Amino acid sequence: MVPGLAVDMIEVGESTGALPAMLNSVAEFFEEDVNTRMTATLSLIEPAIMIVMGTFVAFVADFVISADLFVGGYDRVMCMRAKEKGSDAFSIQENASDPFYGIRAWRRAIRQG
Repeated sequence: MVPGLAVDMIEVGESTGALPAMLNSVAEFFEEDVNTRMTATLSLIEPAIMIVMGTFVAFVADFVISADLFVGGYDRVMCMRAKEKGSDAFSIQENASDPFYGIRAWRRAIRQG
């Protein structure tokens, strides 16, 4: 459980009579070793975290874009149906610059039945 290097350094400290200084030296050595290993591990994990976050953002963006296209597609279908029935309630050309036109047209379609 105790590394061999630590045992050897403790033996040298006992034989020279400088055990407290040697224990401090062993503690500093292994503390630095742990810090080095943690830094190396984190540098390996960091790209994986970035990939996971990027994938999450891509899925959210895809969901938002898909939802917008769905509303826009529903809007176009409702416009075609309304034009077939002879209604002027939907007009894509006059409302093309309105970013919320699809949502408003969808609400009008629900109200009109």
